Amino acid sequence: MVRPLLVILFTAALLSLSSLCRGALAADPEVINGIAAVVKSNDTTDVITYSEVRDVSAPKEKLLREQFRGEELLTKIKEARAAALKDLIDRQLIIQAFKKEGFQIPDHFLDQRIQDISPNRIQDYYRKHASEFTSKEQIKLRMIMIPVGTSDPAGQKAMAEEILGKLVNGAEFERMAQIYSEDSTRDLGGDWGWVDRGTLAAPLEKVAFNLRTGKVSNIIQLAGNYYILKVEDKRGGVTRPFAEVRDEIEKKLVAEEAQAKQERWLASLRQKAYIKMY
Repeated sequence: MVRPLLVILFTAALLSLSSLCRGALAADPEVINGIAAVVKSNDTTDVITYSEVRDVSAPKEKLLREQFRGEELLTKIKEARAAALKDLIDRQLIIQAFKKEGFQIPDHFLDQRIQDISPNRIQDYYRKHASEFTSKEQIKLRMIMIPVGTSDPAGQKAMAEEILGKLVNGAEFERMAQIYSEDSTRDLGGDWGWVDRGTLAAPLEKVAFNLRTGKVSNIIQLAGNYYILKVEDKRGGVTRPFAEVRDEIEKKLVAEEAQAKQERWLASLRQKAYIKMY
């Protein structure tokens, strides 16, 4: 199991360290050129040119030119080219190590074996990242909003209490909203549709997400307004059981460990090599 996985990782690193490297395959060569970096390891010296860097960064630069202007654009392009140069240097180091081993995966790379992922580690990840496996919690909400105003605040509160009394006695929430509510959903009968947790102001959310389906809230005073809420339906907020996501977590942890080992190997190549950037 270890060797095939490492073969895949090594090949992926060799052929496409990043999306920037993949973009270079389709880029046109630049006329203006020069030496961007010299990379030497294992008695092999390679040169990376400015045109190669620009080829690699070209797709990223195209997007940047659509989003930024002026000095900010120049800074972003400089960062993109620096990242492209780093990727090209890493790619060259891998090729040089590959050549040294006679086009075989280096033994020292194979020695960095991926350790077995223990059940405790998987369960610990599940406990700490429960939100990753929990569906988004939503409520189907209707709302009546009565502004307090400055001319007759007592009268506005009395109106809110009268509306609540009618709702308790069986009046249709939709109709009450159409008559009395002053928010943007008035013509829709106060229908806010499906609302995610984290959308409403905290005091409204606390009440709304704790209401039972079909129930109407008491009057809530917030920021100079009176609110009455009704939750018509609920969905989400369900966490997938551990047994269902165990394999998914294990694959994620193995991939993270493999990536970390690859980064450590690349760091050792950089440390041993002579790299000069211009």
